[in-house]
Order: sequence, then C-alpha cells, then structure tokens
Amino acid sequence: MRGRNVFMGYLGKEKSTWDVFDHDGFFHSGDQGRIDSDGFIRLTGRIKDLIITSGGENVAPSQLELDLKSTCEFLSNAMIVGE
Repeated sequence: MRGRNVFMGYLGKEKSTWDVFDHDGFFHSGDQGRIDSDGFIRLTGRIKDLIITSGGENVAPSQLELDLKSTCEFLSNAMIVGE
C-alpha cells in the first residue's frame, strides 16, 4: 500500500517505521493476497500469523481458532479478528 492515508508511523520509533516501507515507499502490511480475474485483491493470509494487541501482547489466532472449533462441535470454521 502507498499513500499519506496508509500509515503515520510508530510513535517515537523512526527506524521501526521506515523498516516496514520498501525503497519505493510502499507499506508492507504483512498480508498475503492475490489479484483475481476481475482485478480485485483477495486477502489469502498473513506472512506472520500474529495479532499484536494494543497492550503489545502477541496472540497467535490460529491456535485460538482451533481451540474454539474443537470446543464447539457446531463450528466448521472460525476466524479471530484483531480490532
């Protein structure tokens, strides 16, 4: 992604901010995707499967999703979303 609206940077961490941009100014979000036949981008996964909470804790959603599915027999799919 690229544009002023994408990412203002990490507060007080200039080096960390520039580490997530490439030399062309594109922000690397960590999402994986593909462009379909209609030209739409479809998200297919994450490079690193971690959600970092506002408190800085790293949470692996895949393990939570598996635990949730194994606990409830009525679920065939589950998805954890970091808000």
